[in-house]
Amino acid sequence: MKSHKKIIGLILIGFVFVFSNILSYNNFIYISNNTQNSSYYNSFEKDLRSSAEKRNFSLIAGPPQSGDWNVTKKSVIIDLPDGYGIDSEGCYAYHNWSEASGINQMPSVLWVRNITMPVDMSDYSITFASLSAIINATVHANDGSGGGIEVFGDTYTFYAIGDRARFYVLISDLTKNNIYEIGYFQDNTLGIDGAGTYQLLTDSIITSVPERHLISNLTSVLSTDNQNFSLTLGIDIFCEDNFAIDTDTWDDLRIKFINLTFYYEKESSIILYDDSGNGNGTADSNGNNILLIGIVLICIIVLLTFGGFYIAKQKKKQKLSIHNQIGKPQTSIDENIEYPMGKDKSNDLDVKNHSIPEKKTDSRKEEPSSGNFIPSIDVSAEEKRELEKVESEIDVEKPKFICIVHKGPVSGSDIYLCPKCETIYCGRCANVLKEKGEKCWVCDKEFNL
Repeated sequence: MKSHKKIIGLILIGFVFVFSNILSYNNFIYISNNTQNSSYYNSFEKDLRSSAEKRNFSLIAGPPQSGDWNVTKKSVIIDLPDGYGIDSEGCYAYHNWSEASGINQMPSVLWVRNITMPVDMSDYSITFASLSAIINATVHANDGSGGGIEVFGDTYTFYAIGDRARFYVLISDLTKNNIYEIGYFQDNTLGIDGAGTYQLLTDSIITSVPERHLISNLTSVLSTDNQNFSLTLGIDIFCEDNFAIDTDTWDDLRIKFINLTFYYEKESSIILYDDSGNGNGTADSNGNNILLIGIVLICIIVLLTFGGFYIAKQKKKQKLSIHNQIGKPQTSIDENIEYPMGKDKSNDLDVKNHSIPEKKTDSRKEEPSSGNFIPSIDVSAEEKRELEKVESEIDVEKPKFICIVHKGPVSGSDIYLCPKCETIYCGRCANVLKEKGEKCWVCDKEFNL
């Protein structure tokens, strides 16, 4: 019986394996683009998202710290400004350009920080992203001969685009193959005449790209290296040659604060698909669901069929094994048991009449046995003598009982009779079958020994 339970367990394991593979192949839910069911879909999508693993990343540097950022040049052909670095108020740069020298007209400086995510982002999708940064600046605002910055609206008209400074934030992969500008700030009036000797640009917030672009850019740089990317802060300075004795003085250009935050969650293996090709709609129980149910039912039938054949085969092998363990059939029979006339032989063996072969008689005569039993009935002495005479003339053939297992004769106390179907076993066979967990071969009744 234990072997049968193991077989059934194997069948169930096989069914689970087949069913799980079917689900993994059909890992989508068909969606009907039906507006009246939109509330159901919204609830369904919410449940899916709530069950997903959600995380968030936030880099807040206000102000940036020198130990976290590395200074680098924008290009090998672009020089750094006269001064740059990181102090208690953030990243800074300053520069003075003179027409007399004519060199380093477009300096630039970058601060780079490499970031490692806590998980492999190939398994996650970014669902929200935001960027914020604060900058400020101080420049000379008098005329060009005094070192002022020339912009549109100044008294000097010898310019093409004017002097300008640009602040920006970049993200990229570590190899710098994919670089995206995700925020910038540029004030084309910084340094305009009339502001005095100096013009101060108070704290200003850079302009970030739209969220969908920010998410797309982050996803792109993390697709190269699923766990690492670079964040870069940059300041570019452009000094235009406005006249022969032009001088441009950038006293202090500064990035004071940076915050990059995004949320990401583990992607679900369930794909919502609607009949318009969009990832929205409501769950529908037709089409692919019917096909899935049909495949599952076929698998169940096949597994149960093969399982039944296997169980039957194993049971047959077990019976043959028991027979071989028991040995050859018994050939002796207890000759000491007699069944006097008038007494039901099945009562001595607890066997009913249909299980006992019929009695046979012949013409041979034997002397009456002194052990014969004469029923106690109210008869005359003459009738008794007649009964004794008849009994002495009858030769009773002793019945033979055959064990259903080893097919040999059994007799006396060695007989075990199934209490339900009255099948005959010898005591040895019945004990062996019981020890092996077997039941009656005819009616499946447990042995009661």
